[in-house]
Amino acid sequence: MTIRTAPSSVLIFFLRRLWLPVLLFAAFIVLCAVTAKAMNPKLRIITRAGQQRYAQAMRNSGADEVIIPEHEGGLMVGRMIEKYSVV
Repeated sequence: MTIRTAPSSVLIFFLRRLWLPVLLFAAFIVLCAVTAKAMNPKLRIITRAGQQRYAQAMRNSGADEVIIPEHEGGLMVGRMIEKYSVV
């Protein structure tokens, strides 16, 4: 099965940024998302971004979900503070 023939698949880009500069890495993910969507428009793409500005570029290029770990972690900490704080 390939990206083109998959009836409905999820393509997840959680690649580690080994040696690529941040901007080049974000551009690489955007290129992968655009290429995958062109090959199969039904494909669902989930990716990770380090910053909000890169997340928006990834959404604009066709990513369905973009996860920003620092943002998600901040939300989790906020919920924990709300849950356990005594006011």
